[in-house]
Amino acid sequence: MRITLFGHSTVFALALVGVACGHNSTGPDGRAIVRVTIGGADSVAPGQTAQLSATAVLPNGSTRIVTDVIWESSNHELMTVSQTGLVTATDVRGEGQIIATYRGDLAVASVEARSARRTLLVLPTGTYVLSGSVTDGGIPISGGVDVEVTSGIGTGMAMIANPSFKFYGIAGETEIRLTKSGFETQVLRILVTRSQTSQIDLVPSQGRLITAGTYTLRLVAAAACQQQLPENVRSRTYTAVISQSGAQLTAVLSGANMGGAWRPADRFTGFVQPGEVRFGPDRYSGEGAASTFRPPSILEVIAEPENWDPTYFTFFGAVVTTPDGNGYSGILNGTLEVITMPGPGVGWWDSTFQRDYSCRSATHQFTLTR
Repeated sequence: MRITLFGHSTVFALALVGVACGHNSTGPDGRAIVRVTIGGADSVAPGQTAQLSATAVLPNGSTRIVTDVIWESSNHELMTVSQTGLVTATDVRGEGQIIATYRGDLAVASVEARSARRTLLVLPTGTYVLSGSVTDGGIPISGGVDVEVTSGIGTGMAMIANPSFKFYGIAGETEIRLTKSGFETQVLRILVTRSQTSQIDLVPSQGRLITAGTYTLRLVAAAACQQQLPENVRSRTYTAVISQSGAQLTAVLSGANMGGAWRPADRFTGFVQPGEVRFGPDRYSGEGAASTFRPPSILEVIAEPENWDPTYFTFFGAVVTTPDGNGYSGILNGTLEVITMPGPGVGWWDSTFQRDYSCRSATHQFTLTR
């Protein structure tokens, strides 16, 4: 009899434990939390505080405030956060993220669902963020543009756009001035009543370089690469036809077996700026799997043995050239490579990508001659 009663007591006790565990491991509807969100202000004034809260969202859409949370700040120079979610801003303006990670007993649907992030601005009350990018004919301007707030709330703020800029604490009638050598100075007047972003196009002061035409492109490996590459790829020559639309350029190469089975792989883009022409031939990617391989801008077939994978020459990186009287000359800061690989659709279990030779340098010669 005592054994029976003891057994009933044991079952009853276990049932209580099961109820308690079930209550602590799932939400009120018996299912796991699907995500955590952060509520509260979007901004805080320098030197002031703002209270944030964490909310668990359940599968049925219901929510509950949770306090078993670890709070973190992504930028302690900008703001700190206590373990109750109280954010304290420093005197520095800017933006950062506050992270809340739930560590309570309720079950969570996934690791990602356990944490939430909220971007918080630090700027004076009643002011906003004014941001933008500076372009030439829609092409981002490299090398830096001086941007200064010359009137309105925020007067005196200045930074170098490369090509973007962002000012914190702007409001009302605002004037900004943009200057860069080779371009006309531009003064922009904006009524700032909310955070906003603008694209600002500068105009070359001496007119735009007209680069379109047919050239001979000669690419010569840097001295440090001469012995690291086969003799037949230390110097390559192509016919380059360049087309131009505003500041945008497209160069198409011929005079060699360009692309092979990966055709087209004979062109790259660039742009003109005052006093210089830039190009950016792209690197290949995804060489580890046929499904993700993307050929580079340039592939030249240099060997196509029977019953074997073709061998290609490619170059990629950043090209900067300047006018030299006969065309443009400069450097390729990038890589020259010889690679062996099958064509599209060939099973990579039969034949795989192989990098035969590769040399990177900031001084490969790049010359376009009319």
